[in-house]
Amino acid sequence: MRYRGAIFDFDGVITDGIPLHDEAYSEVFRALALAVPLDLLHTKIGMTPREVIADICRAFHRSIHLEEVVAQHHDILRELYAAKAKPAPHLQEFMDRLHTAHVPIGVASSTSSDILQLILEKFGIRKYVSVIIGGEAITKGKPDPEMLTCALQKLSIPGQEVFAIDDARSGIIAAKALSMYTIAYLQYSRKPISESDASVMDFDEIDLAVLCGAG
Repeated sequence: MRYRGAIFDFDGVITDGIPLHDEAYSEVFRALALAVPLDLLHTKIGMTPREVIADICRAFHRSIHLEEVVAQHHDILRELYAAKAKPAPHLQEFMDRLHTAHVPIGVASSTSSDILQLILEKFGIRKYVSVIIGGEAITKGKPDPEMLTCALQKLSIPGQEVFAIDDARSGIIAAKALSMYTIAYLQYSRKPISESDASVMDFDEIDLAVLCGAG
């Protein structure tokens, strides 16, 4: 089957964002006098910051002003991305090939859309992206398929005609729930995902002639 659209995860796919999230969460939780292990944080990859902060504080029986803490996390994370984020290898070339083949691109992430916009502009790839779904637009992060459903609706393409690229099991599961073809991108995570249809270490391994009929 030839696929007519592509949806990218952000953190761990477009950029190595998980360490930046770790740093932002650690700073926020330190301010609340909470020592949260990274292993615990990593079980919540794909969830929105609001979900993560609420779940952690609930687990540690800490009462907080949730919106205030979420806003603090956002500001810290935005600064970290602006200073440290770097694009994945061969990302721009791959998106350019998709654009040339007239395959619309969506980006769907629990990270807020203003950060997504900032980094896509910084990397010079915003021009390739037709749809951006950020964490503030949804109520449930991955593995719930809500954000991917929103992206598909905006692309106006059914799930079975779109491929998804994600680095986390939660994202692959969300995409499979919508009958999307899934590619596990393992450049940063190095963790195979058994549920994925394919796995790659680099964007230059993806054969668009097979996926989309593109050269």
